[in-house]
Amino acid sequence: VEKRRVALQRLDDILDDLDLDKPLGIKIDTEGYELEVLKGAPNSLNNAIFVILEFHLKDAIRNGYSLDDLIRFMDKSGFYACFLLRDGRNIVFISKKYSQDEILDTKILFTG
Repeated sequence: VEKRRVALQRLDDILDDLDLDKPLGIKIDTEGYELEVLKGAPNSLNNAIFVILEFHLKDAIRNGYSLDDLIRFMDKSGFYACFLLRDGRNIVFISKKYSQDEILDTKILFTG
C-alpha cells in the first residue's frame, strides 16, 4: 500500500469557487468520508434540494460513524432519507424499523 499526501478542500470552498446556479443537487462518494464532507458543507447543504451519497458500512465504521449518525446529521441539516438504492435495482424506503446490520453498501437519497 502506497501512502500519499493530498490537499483537502471543503466542499463549500469548491462550490463557492465554481459559482454554480442554485439550487444544487449534490452527489458524494468518498469511500467512508461522506460525513466529514457533509460537515464541511453547511452552505452547500443550504443551497441543495437533494443529496445522493454512497454508504459503505465498513468504511463508515473505520472512520468512526454509523448510518444512524449520518441520518441524524442530515436530519439536523434539514434533510430526510427518502430511500436506499441497493445494487441500483431495489428501492427500500427508510422507516424507523430499518436494521443497520442489513444495510452494508447502498446509495441514499436525502431531500429537504
